Amino acid sequence: MADIRSKSPNARVIIVGIWFYNQTVMNTLQSTAVKYGCQLVDISTLNTSSNQATAGTTVTYADGTTYAIQATWAFHPGDTGHQAIADAVINAIDM
Repeated sequence: MADIRSKSPNARVIIVGIWFYNQTVMNTLQSTAVKYGCQLVDISTLNTSSNQATAGTTVTYADGTTYAIQATWAFHPGDTGHQAIADAVINAIDM
């Protein structure tokens, strides 16, 4: 953080929280945000079934390879979840 502040003292630093809620991690992120004067965007509330990936959905990677989402991955953000995260960050920075 000192490096960021030395090179860009007026930079607005935002910490994006975690998808899978964990009180210990959130406490650490909150105290870090306070300590360094950062804004924390809590995205754990976005972890809803409508924002999660769907098992069987095909994902295409940048190199063109594809992969079908496994049921064990389906709790991670899907397209709507990623959009919700982006919207939360954009809202936090007032864009």
